This record gives sequence, C-alpha cells and structure tokens, in this order.
Amino acid sequence: MQHKYQFVSQDIEDKIFNNVYEDKLPTEDELINAYDVSRNTIRKAIEVLVHKGIVIPIQGSGFFIRKISIDGAINLETFRGLTHDFKNSKIETHIIEFEEINADEDISEKLKCEVGAPLYFIKRLRIMDDVKWVVEYSHFNRKHVPYLNREIIEGSIYNYIREGLNKQIGYVDRVIEA
Repeated sequence: MQHKYQFVSQDIEDKIFNNVYEDKLPTEDELINAYDVSRNTIRKAIEVLVHKGIVIPIQGSGFFIRKISIDGAINLETFRGLTHDFKNSKIETHIIEFEEINADEDISEKLKCEVGAPLYFIKRLRIMDDVKWVVEYSHFNRKHVPYLNREIIEGSIYNYIREGLNKQIGYVDRVIEA
C-alpha cells in the first residue's frame, strides 16, 4: 500500500515533468490545500523530491525545480565518488589534463555560471584493479571549489570537497557515454 506522501510526491513529480510547475513549487500551504493532507505529509513528499534531485530548497524562498542542464545527464543521487563507492578496489588515477579555464557560453549555461567565470577543467583516467575503467571530464566552478592541485585530483575530489572544504554535495550531474 502506498503512503499518502508517496502519492503526493509522485503527483508533484508528474506535474513537474509535465510543466505544470516550471520554476518553483507552490507554497506548503497551497500544497496542503491542493492535496488535503497534513503539513507533515507535504514535507515528507518534498523531502523525497529533494533526495531525487528534482527540487532544490532555498532557505526562506521555497523549493525550486532543478533543471537538468546537460542533454543525457542523469542525477546520481547516491553517488559519492569512485574512490568511496569502490573502496575495496585498487583505484589509480592518471591526470591527462588539468588547467584553469574561463567558462565559455556553452559551459556557463551547463554550470549555471557567468561567461568568463574561472573554472578548473580536469580530464583523468581512472583505473580500477588494473583495468582502465573510465575517462572523466570535469569542470569545477572556482567560486565553489577555489583550490585544486594535482595531489588532490589524483585522489578523491568529492572527498576533498566534503572534508577539505567542508561542503555538502547536493547533487551531481554525470553524462555517461559508451
């Protein structure tokens, strides 16, 4: 049997994907009235949407619809980095490119930053248990990740962001190509 909050969450998600809600969710009170449920039910439903990376909470402003900015992007809601997710494997990293660049129009649109914003561009080969696993292409906005060096990017960048910079990663967009 489906709980009320699951039904509400799924219905709101459907409305988001059908463009009924385009930028921002209605207020809690409006949702309570629309679904005729308790505040707790609405909060649990929204919590599910936040966890899925569909909406973003903005303190004092409400919940905004998160736009997937890259064609083919998927949200990996539980992704914590290759090093963490495969901690029992031998992980090697070979840096192919590491440079400071400025965001062009295409990248600025994908990262939701200004054209010309300072970024780090990283291309690295990840090897797991002596098997070439993946070539990663990453852009990090220096506004959010002000410092990276070769030592950091040879390890877990996500671990550095969480522990070194003491920042929580809300979501990650990854484009996977085969």
